[in-house]
Amino acid sequence: MISVAITTYNHKAFIAQAIESVLCQQCDEPIEVIISDDCSSDGTMEVCIDYASKYSCINYIRHDKNIGLINNYRTTILQCHGDFIAWLDGDDYWLDEYKLQHQKQFLKTNPSFILTYSNKYIVKDTENRFIPDPSFAIEDVVDLLCSNPICTPTMMCRAEYIKKYINVVCDIAWTRNWKTIDYPLWICLLKDNPHSFYFDSNYTAVYRIVANSGSHPINKKVVYLWDKQVCDIKYYYSRLNKISDIRVIENIFHLRKRMLMQYGLLAISQVPYMLGMLPYLLAICIRSLKRKIICKPFFF
Repeated sequence: MISVAITTYNHKAFIAQAIESVLCQQCDEPIEVIISDDCSSDGTMEVCIDYASKYSCINYIRHDKNIGLINNYRTTILQCHGDFIAWLDGDDYWLDEYKLQHQKQFLKTNPSFILTYSNKYIVKDTENRFIPDPSFAIEDVVDLLCSNPICTPTMMCRAEYIKKYINVVCDIAWTRNWKTIDYPLWICLLKDNPHSFYFDSNYTAVYRIVANSGSHPINKKVVYLWDKQVCDIKYYYSRLNKISDIRVIENIFHLRKRMLMQYGLLAISQVPYMLGMLPYLLAICIRSLKRKIICKPFFF
């Protein structure tokens, strides 16, 4: 069985399209749909209840109070019973009606892979203009720490692997005040299972950018905190896993430098943030010095 995990919060304008894109899937295996609603107040509940009453494959969970994005993700994943899990936020949707079939078939016939993902289109709010957003293949955790090409609505993963890490990742995210768990989850999976992610170049999903949402805030301070979170995820897992690859060091340093230039006083006012740049700057300087010494010609 395939489990589709849908997390939603105030997605009344979009949730029906997300659900319909799942119901339209052509697949030779049973599909269950787990919808976890984090106490929406805009009418999302009524839409979900209507669908759940019509389709027995839909399990609608509504929280009586807001438990936050992290715990809502946790709840949704832990309620999945399938061998494979596909992830879909309530404001995204699938275009390819064979997405689940093709991804499931690939994972079944290629046991060395645990996760597959694809390209996506971007849509802004309620617009119907598709903007291609091509992704790329990654081999190991160093690639992933430099850049995350995996968008949640495009992926499918073996359930046993997600469930192995979900509680640990959510606990860390809660402690460190992260507002996302997909990126740290991919890092954990790929760290312990290198060369196990497969990139499919087909466009299977639509990722919707909703103005002033959690991942696309308008307030400058909130935008800064989101970028800071991404930097902290890279920093935390590179330190935890003792990854000293110069590509990761330079990536973190240049991300911090860009944030310093972009956000100015917001970044400067946080002394630990400023001090945190020093180890990366030192590592880059040492590498540069070693290069010069190695490349320096010797005359006799």
